[in-house]
Amino acid sequence: MEFVKLNNGVEMPIEGFGVFQIHDFDACKQSVIDAVRSGYSLIDMAAAYMNEEAVGAGRIL
Repeated sequence: MEFVKLNNGVEMPIEGFGVFQIHDFDACKQSVIDAVRSGYSLIDMAAAYMNEEAVGAGRIL
């Protein structure tokens, strides 16, 4: 996976997995689980998506 170095020295993956418009809790959770198992370390989400609880549940493997 490719990374970009930010101004503060932290490296961030160039490619991430987005959860925009995944409103079903179980579907969102499983999507995050599958993404993490596939190698994604950047999960693009925002409080405005209103699915942060499902993202958090999927991030705990």
